[in-house]
Amino acid sequence: MSRLARVLLAVDSLGALSVGAVCLLAREPIAALEGHAPAFVAALALVNLAYGAYSGALAVRSFQGLVSRRALDLLIVANVSWTPICLALALLTSGTLLGRAHLLLEGFYVGALGLLERRFVRPECR
Repeated sequence: MSRLARVLLAVDSLGALSVGAVCLLAREPIAALEGHAPAFVAALALVNLAYGAYSGALAVRSFQGLVSRRALDLLIVANVSWTPICLALALLTSGTLLGRAHLLLEGFYVGALGLLERRFVRPECR
């Protein structure tokens, strides 16, 4: 796989893992800042960690050129699906402006990654 494809998968994984870890470890202060319940922040953190583990496995496999199109399509669908979920959560939860902005930015970031992976990584999959 090209360097760009490997970098996109690595950025996807490292972003999800780092956000998930920070949000899980600091869920109480983040919940207070964002106006969400700590359990809500923890749930989003766990989603990010699970997702980061999956995309990380694909990133590792990309160095060997072993990413299947089906596995990548699942990642792309998850990314693109997370965008409207984040939008709905931002509109329907009672978070602060910072909490809503966090959800909107995460949705935009993840959706953009999905589109970039569709454009640049998918053509290189077997």
